Amino acid sequence: MTVEPLVVLIVGVPGAGKTTVARALAERLPRSACIEGDLVQHHFTVNGLVGPGGLPAEESTRQLELRWDNCAALARNFWRTGFSVVVEHAASRRSWVERFASEMGDVPVSLVVLAPALTVALERGPYPHREAGGRTVRAHGRRAEAGARGPGLVVGHLGPDGG
Repeated sequence: MTVEPLVVLIVGVPGAGKTTVARALAERLPRSACIEGDLVQHHFTVNGLVGPGGLPAEESTRQLELRWDNCAALARNFWRTGFSVVVEHAASRRSWVERFASEMGDVPVSLVVLAPALTVALERGPYPHREAGGRTVRAHGRRAEAGARGPGLVVGHLGPDGG
């Protein structure tokens, strides 16, 4: 039986369990790859890394754009050679998810949003410094402002006909 390769993007706030879920899913798929957004930026950048929320802000944004684009390029390359791909990445704004979908072009992408309660996300730490916990609190604040209600798992489809 031939299994069509798929691309799954898993997003959520820091501490949501993205890496755990992504790895578990990838391990269950034949011919699969797991791409971790943090690893793409932190492993390949030898000098000059400015992480999310870092200063100068313009450079932080530029590096986040590069990180999302690199994740999409890797996913596209694996998919085109017959691999299923699971990409995990923290996404503080819908525009990052839209950027990824745009970079994927005609490749269908399934979206999974992990949205644990704030207490669960903070518990999952340990954060190497207090700022990561602060980002989680701010991300949950943005979710509330956008009308998100409570913890949950949202699954959807991105692409030319899926939104």
